[in-house]
Amino acid sequence: NKPEVVILDEPNTGLDPQGIIDLREVILQLNREKGITFLFSSHILNEVQEICTDLIVIHKGKMVVQGPTTELLSQQKLRVRIELPEKPNTVPSWLGTNFFTERHAVLDGRYLDLQMSKEEIPLLLENLQKVGQSFYRIDYRNQLEKYFLEITNQ
Repeated sequence: NKPEVVILDEPNTGLDPQGIIDLREVILQLNREKGITFLFSSHILNEVQEICTDLIVIHKGKMVVQGPTTELLSQQKLRVRIELPEKPNTVPSWLGTNFFTERHAVLDGRYLDLQMSKEEIPLLLENLQKVGQSFYRIDYRNQLEKYFLEITNQ
């Protein structure tokens, strides 16, 4: 069989982590090498984000949004996670300076989570350097889960 389209309904259900990785690799490989299109229905949104190039979000039986995944996710603020060398007792004071006054900040152990646009990250780095704040790593990513909750008002 050489299908043009394969429909998968909750294909990750019941799979262990390695099975999820293996399934993702097979889907991406078949798409890339054979041009097979996958219609992928899932509530595991981080996996949807890893696999899908285009999204349709259905809420209460109605389509609420559709389009390229990267384009849809670019409409939201990024979650920026800063790993600090040690766990602060409170949100660091440099968050109260200039750039950070309006930011939503959450402290999670040695991690500080902020919401900002991708274009603001260089300013974040500049501010970290300016106040002499050391850090191990800064990660950022749009989150499909957060986007879904925003557009469905949950």
